[in-house]
Amino acid sequence: MHQSNPAARWKFAWGPASRAAVRFLVLVGLLGMAAGAARADDVVVGEFSFDTYNPGATDAFTVTNFTGDDNLGFFPVLDNVTFEDINVTYTDSTAGTTPSVGLGDLTPDDVSTQSPQVLASDMYSQAVFQATLSQTIFSLSDGTTFQADSSTVTFTLSPSSPPSLQADTDFGLISVSGSVITPPVPEPPASLLLLGGMVCLLGLKRAKSAGCFENF
Repeated sequence: MHQSNPAARWKFAWGPASRAAVRFLVLVGLLGMAAGAARADDVVVGEFSFDTYNPGATDAFTVTNFTGDDNLGFFPVLDNVTFEDINVTYTDSTAGTTPSVGLGDLTPDDVSTQSPQVLASDMYSQAVFQATLSQTIFSLSDGTTFQADSSTVTFTLSPSSPPSLQADTDFGLISVSGSVITPPVPEPPASLLLLGGMVCLLGLKRAKSAGCFENF
């Protein structure tokens, strides 16, 4: 299910009040990574979490896009990047299966998607998010430009308290690896070099005419 109402973004990103404070503190602790993304050669683009969907009945894996219009003012990517062809694979320890579910695309305007929904009574040992980025070159909030190493982004969500994921507790930031694009230093045009040389020669000629070199 895609959530298209930006005002409801907090419901999906931070979840119920019981987890809001914990997530907020953890995210604040990760702000250094987000703000200094270029220096660390990683850029945060989203969040992948395991959340309550229908209390007592179903939980869901939530994907949130933290780029462009939904970067919340402190995540680094200024461009609107779409997560294309999202695929979530999760391990159901109770059923002994590893389903893989395609979720389509997720833009910053869509904000987040809570899918697939799974039985709250089952245990899940991990979940893997994978998608293709709509672009690999991003404008960052610090004024630099970042180029991702690959258009494919993958993130594995593991239990904070093994062996199973805990709804409304386990989440992580999706990041991509790459490097800052350093603009080349422009070389002075040949005409400017020629003009500079002529000025120097003219200056030397005038100095010689004025007798500046008679004592040498």
